[in-house]
Amino acid sequence: MKHIKQEIINELIYFNNKLNKSPGRREIPVYLHNKCVKYFGSLNKAKEKADLRIFNRKCKLLTKKSMRYSKELAQIVSYLTFDGHLHKRLEGFLISSGNFKTLKDFNNLINRQFNIDFYKLQEVKHWGYTSYQYRYFNTSIAKFLYSTGVPKGDKMLVNFNVPKWIMNNKKFSKEYLKIAYYCEGSKESRSKNSCRIRFNINKSEELLNNGLKFLNSIKEMLNKGIDVFNEKLKD
Repeated sequence: MKHIKQEIINELIYFNNKLNKSPGRREIPVYLHNKCVKYFGSLNKAKEKADLRIFNRKCKLLTKKSMRYSKELAQIVSYLTFDGHLHKRLEGFLISSGNFKTLKDFNNLINRQFNIDFYKLQEVKHWGYTSYQYRYFNTSIAKFLYSTGVPKGDKMLVNFNVPKWIMNNKKFSKEYLKIAYYCEGSKESRSKNSCRIRFNINKSEELLNNGLKFLNSIKEMLNKGIDVFNEKLKD
């Protein structure tokens, strides 16, 4: 049976390469679909084993509660901007980390905001480093996240900035910065009694100005936070 399953997986990969996309039920021979059902339970389960894109049924519309602007949503936007990825075709999104605590924290945020859990856990090895991904496939949520300011596709190749609804709200800014620093920030000592915060992002040469604009937005939010802190000390 193991040999038959591998043959089915190989055929699915063949049609994926031939069509240049994950094949649907009507794009493969009837016999292959029947074998997927017989040996894996369904076409989608067979494609999952072949690591091909899954076509889910139409997603339900989001509730008003799921679409509220909240501190959880601000953290989700920050996670996806730094350590995550919103699919270019908006069929889903993922979070990537070598730390399961990060993955669980993100999943808890998604669960509280949208009432769903991750669909798939995937291990990724690159240059001797192993990371893990929680993958989510939900078009309704992906489209909503894009509308809130999450960049889609390769973040090196697209323009984006901190969403205004986050920048203009002190509570949301705090949550966004907290996750941003956790993902890509570091503290550098300048002298015995002083230090500075650093953020690292990657941008293509053509979009360096946009990268600088984004970092200046981060700097602006940090300065506002420092001003608020100093005002409280005076009080």
